[in-house]
Amino acid sequence: MVRKALLRNGIHADRTVTSANWIEAGEAAITLHLSNRPPQTASTIEELLLLLES
Repeated sequence: MVRKALLRNGIHADRTVTSANWIEAGEAAITLHLSNRPPQTASTIEELLLLLES
């Protein structure tokens, strides 16, 4: 579901590409790992998209 939301918002998301940036989707939270900032956690896909915009 997260991958589809990213693709709908113009963000390439693919399981087969190695990257310094990645997303972990767990039962209760989604953690965003970007190379230029510390990990950030969101509880919904909407929150994740807002984190990516900032």
